[in-house]
Parts: sequence; structure tokens; C-alpha cells
Amino acid sequence: MSLIQRLPPGQVLARIPFDDCLLAPPRRAMPADLARWALSLPVPRSLADMGLARPLREAVAPLWDAVMARFRQGLRIEAGAHAKVVVHCDTVRYEFTPQGRIHGRLPVEGGGYQTTPLEVGTPFPSWHWVRLLGQREPEAVAPLVHSIHIRQLAGLIPRDVPEGEVQSQAIDWLASIMEGLARRCIDGLRMREQLRCALAIDPALLLAARRARPRHLVDQDVGTTGWNRCIEHRNTLLELQSNAPGLVPLYGQLMWDGNVSPHRRNVDALRDAMVKGLPPADWKRLSRESARPVWEMYRAHHIRSMNSLKGFVACWARLHRGLPAGMRMPLALWEPLARTWVGPLSDYAMPPVRWPGTPAATRQAIERYLAARACGSGQRFLDEEWAPVVRWAGDYSNSSRPAVGHWSTLKRLAAQDERRLSAKLAGMRWDSPLPRFESGQLLALAIQTGEDLAEEAIAMRHCADRFAGECARGEIHIYGLKDRLTGERLATLALATGEKTVSLDQVARSLNREPTTLQLDFARKLVAKINRLMRPEAIRDPKSKAMGEAQSDIGVRG
Repeated sequence: MSLIQRLPPGQVLARIPFDDCLLAPPRRAMPADLARWALSLPVPRSLADMGLARPLREAVAPLWDAVMARFRQGLRIEAGAHAKVVVHCDTVRYEFTPQGRIHGRLPVEGGGYQTTPLEVGTPFPSWHWVRLLGQREPEAVAPLVHSIHIRQLAGLIPRDVPEGEVQSQAIDWLASIMEGLARRCIDGLRMREQLRCALAIDPALLLAARRARPRHLVDQDVGTTGWNRCIEHRNTLLELQSNAPGLVPLYGQLMWDGNVSPHRRNVDALRDAMVKGLPPADWKRLSRESARPVWEMYRAHHIRSMNSLKGFVACWARLHRGLPAGMRMPLALWEPLARTWVGPLSDYAMPPVRWPGTPAATRQAIERYLAARACGSGQRFLDEEWAPVVRWAGDYSNSSRPAVGHWSTLKRLAAQDERRLSAKLAGMRWDSPLPRFESGQLLALAIQTGEDLAEEAIAMRHCADRFAGECARGEIHIYGLKDRLTGERLATLALATGEKTVSLDQVARSLNREPTTLQLDFARKLVAKINRLMRPEAIRDPKSKAMGEAQSDIGVRG
């Protein structure tokens, strides 16, 4: 095992000990005799079968001594040749450039350091740093490495298992023991606070950097890569953070994708680069208040592209026009409304949001939902009041209707629309290639009348009724997916008809929510079954297997 060489200290500017990070007493009592305690530790079966149980246990005490020796090195602040350096436990190096960029580096086998992304907002958020120390003490595990080598030569380790892989497994087990011991006696929070102070991160820029994180990094704190990018855009981010904090997340997405220049511009110019065409009042609201539900949908990957994100931000501003300051539509109300149109075969919502209510009606709806949620009946309000209005609001064919001023009027109009829809589609009929299909606990029933299509659209709160004409012409086949045992409506399937086959066009649950994996798999089985039935040879030969299946489905199940 090649040695890991440590860089000799440069010009040391300061040392910050970690003595006050050692807990007295420990969270859990430390073993009085570590070597004897280690003899009772369970060793992985794969390593024990190679005869490595004793060498592993004997390596625990010397490795712990080496880890604690590194820990007691604390923080060392050096003046490097081209940058200031903070060295953590004589292992991890944070190098600062004069411009404020930070590069994390870890020692590697054979000597030298490699650049590694490290978090700077919350340094070492987990106890993984103990493993880093334990895995970089070759002198302490030299007897164990020698034992592995001897057993490899003696044939006690299978020839198809590389020696390096066995060493890696053994040292990883030892590192896990080191982590458990460290958790007993070290105050990790205190250690991170001291490291954060040594890094001297600008708190204002860190706040802006956290708000500007792209969606694929939203579950992590700011790392060296994101921090260095924010350093390039420091002036703009700080200006937005001070004057228009609501725009910081949107600017962060544009910054991460390279769609904005790091050169400083005034806020008005930045607004034009983000979303154009909004009146000043809308911009003022977006600048001061974050459109949080829009960002939650974006980070959940329900909004696909940057253009769609900009469109939803504009929709959010229009929908909140005229509402009292500080009043925002909750995610539970916003998401169904934002999903009135979803792209075929995807879970991506498409702007714009159609909303037929005035600010007064919107305020009444929000207040009623909040009051219902406080009483524990928020879901009932969503199902019985909000969902019918959302389905009606998604009627794009009637988008020029005047705004409605009261929530009660919106509910009444939505109920009237449902009755008109049922009457409009009554009497329409069409055929289906497969009336019924079962698999497991799921059942698909073909919708073959306008009345059934209207009932499905109303019950599932989506716009399937708009495709009645396509169904009558045989261009689309629509199925209602149900639970075979309870009869509960689960989703609606839409199949597009080709020349000789059908293809899956869309699967949507109530309010256009995305289907489950099980429902998608069922839909694909249904498509495959129909395509087998539609093969020309099956239609010509009444004795074919596919024709027999069709007769069975239609005659026995239908």
C-alpha cells in the first residue's frame, strides 16, 4: 500500500486547536482498554473467512491513536505561494485565491493532492471526515496490510479477489469503527463552527448563494463549485439580495446555466433578462416575495425547461395581482391549477395558468382553504370545492370569459359547466378494440360513450371530455383505470391510433397528477395487448391465438 505524503507546513499564520471540541464526559463511555474492547467487535464474514478477524481487531487501537493525533492538529492557517490555505486536521486543504474562490483538496496515495468538491456553507455536514482521517493513516494499518499480502501469497484469499479490493474493504470497516468512536467523544457541531469561522465566508453572499442553488443541488449546502461561480457574480447577487431578493432564485438558475453575464448590471436590465413584459406592480411583488410553490414544482422536476419556469413565474405574478401584500397561494392550491395542461407522456406542466377569478375571488378561495386546513378539512375543500373550479378553469376553449368576482360564483359556474358537459356529450357512441382488460389488481374499462367520457372527466378533474370528437372518429381510445377490487378510479389512459397500431399518449391521475410506475406498466401491457389484436393476420385467421384472445376478452369479460 503506497504511502500518503503530507505537505510540509508553509508559513503558518495561526493555529486553531480542537481541544474544546472533545466532550467531557463523552456522549457514551469510551472503552477503558481499546485493544481488549476491539477483540469483541464483529468482523464482516467475508473478511473473517480470509483469516483477517484478528489483524483487523488489532489495528483498531493504533488507528484510533493516529486519528486522534490528526484531530488534535486542529486547524492550521497558512500563507501559501498563491493563496491562503486552511488545513483541517492535517488532511483536508481549503485554498483561497485572492479573488475569493475556494478549492478543496484531499491527499491521495502516492503523494500530492487532488481537487475535490467540498461544502463551504456547512463544512463537513456529516461524520464522513472521520473516515477521511482513518483511510489516510497507512502507517497505523501497515501490519494489517502485511497480513493481507501474506494471506494472498498463501492462497487463503481467492485468486479472483484482488488484494487491493480486500485492503479497501478492511480499511473501510476500520474507518466505520473510527466514526463510531468519534461520535462518542467529539462535538462535531463545534468543530464545524470553528472551521466555518476560519473560512471567513461572507454571510451576505452565502445567503444569496444558498438561494441561488440550482435544483440538482438544492438538497446540499453551497459547495466549492457553486461558491466559486457565485464569486464571479458577487456584485449582482448582492444587489439582488438587497433590492430584489425574490429574483435571486431565478437569477441563480440563469447563472448556473451560463445564460447571464457576470458583469454588473442594474436590476431593471436583469429583469429583462429574466421575464419580460410584466407591469411594474407585478415586478415589485416578484422582487420582494418568493414564488415558493413555483420553485417547489421546479425542483420536483414538474417544470421541465427554463422557458417554462419563466412562464410560470409570470403566471404567478398575474394570479397574485391585486392581492394583499404577503398573501400567497399555497402549493396545495397552486399545483393543481398549474397542471391543467401537462405534456403527453410526461410529467411536465406547461404554462400558462388560466384563472377566471378576480383578486377578490382569489383571496376568498385562499382564506377558505386556510380556514378549512386549520380545522383539519383542507383535503375536503380541495376535493369538493377547489378541484371542480380548477377543471373548469382549464377549459382553454373558453379562455376569453370575463373574470368572476366571488368564489361562490366560481363554484356555481363550475357546477353548471359539469351539467352542460354531460348533456352535450349525451348520445355519442363509438367502438373500442378492447372493451376490458385486467392485470393484477388493476382494471381498464374502455370509455365508449360521450356520457361516460363526461363522467370520467368530471370525476378525475381533467379535460378528457375535449377529445370526444377524436374518440368518435377513432383517432383516440380512452380508458378508465380502476382498482379491480374496490372500483376506485385511479387514472385515465389515452391511446393514440396509428395506421395499424395504437400507442400510449397519456396517463393522468386526478387533476393531471403523474401516474405511478405500476399504472404506467399496466398501460404498456394494455397497448401491447391491443396491438396483438390489431395485427392483420389475427383479423384474417379466426383460429389465430390473437383472435382467440380478442373473443375471450369481448365475450367472456365484456
